[in-house]
Amino acid sequence: ARSLAAHPTATEAPRFVAALADPIPPVRVAAVMAVANLEQPEHQAAAVRPLLNDPDDRVRRTAADALIEWGETSAMWWLYEELLREDRFFDRPTGEQARYQAWNLLSPRLGKITAAAPYDPGLGPSHPMNVAALEAVRVRLVELKAGKRPALPPQSRAGGKVPTELLGIELRSCRKG
Repeated sequence: ARSLAAHPTATEAPRFVAALADPIPPVRVAAVMAVANLEQPEHQAAAVRPLLNDPDDRVRRTAADALIEWGETSAMWWLYEELLREDRFFDRPTGEQARYQAWNLLSPRLGKITAAAPYDPGLGPSHPMNVAALEAVRVRLVELKAGKRPALPPQSRAGGKVPTELLGIELRSCRKG
């Protein structure tokens, strides 16, 4: 799906739009990338917008990036929310990974603010340096006409520190098993 998404053709557009609802998150990510590469935002933005509330954070970030690229600056708030994550899944720093990815997508769009108030995704949102940086980013988003920060649904909100888990499972499978 990722390989096909790099250079989609207009005739493949309906298939990629259908893949936005695929049960496998990496396929949905690739579908968003393909739709973005088709460069037809006036036709595809409505299909991508619901993915801002996808259960998978990778899909949300990719959807936000595409929508921002198409001029929907309000999607920047979804990337901002990712900067607030501190969650972990056992030994995987999922929150830190999300912060790095979100910052890589958001920082080029903020202008000189990144030098004035540097945000360090490796330190976490509660670090004193990042508290000031996050406030500067919030102010900058308002300046960029991203609108008022929306009330995000639970699956899109930043996860804080989670107590030590007793049991966890992550399933990875192909479609037919």
